Amino acid sequence: MKLSSGVILRDGIDPEEGRSVNISLGGIYICAQSPRPKGSEVEVEFVLPPNRRMRVKGRVVRTSHHKDEKYPTGMAISFLYLPPEGKEEIDEYVRKTCRILRALFFELNRVEVNEKKIWQLVKQSPIEYRYPLDILREKVAAELAYLKLRAGSSFRE
Repeated sequence: MKLSSGVILRDGIDPEEGRSVNISLGGIYICAQSPRPKGSEVEVEFVLPPNRRMRVKGRVVRTSHHKDEKYPTGMAISFLYLPPEGKEEIDEYVRKTCRILRALFFELNRVEVNEKKIWQLVKQSPIEYRYPLDILREKVAAELAYLKLRAGSSFRE
């Protein structure tokens, strides 16, 4: 699930600031100028909306050196330990965002589009959307398709 939050990455070297791209119960993808090597153990501090600061330990499972929007330079980190309350909060964030995405998708594809309702849903979404309606429709559809692909048959209803 998309998550745009400032991140502090610690691994015994100087702390590095980065930006989260997405999150799941299994891990987080972080944009960082200096991705750590695969297998490195790191501590990641980030904020989960609305305002929950979390600090977790993880292991780098993949690095990327792309420079485009979809796959920015950074690393995928698998959580080694996530406290039960952290799991609950990430799960609630993912569920809430999925509900809003489904409602947005429904409203954007109605015969008579209710723009007021759409922008109310956008305001509730933890994902920042600042697009015209036609592009918003494509972005929401792509995000839902990505979620279904990642979760397979376990996609939450």
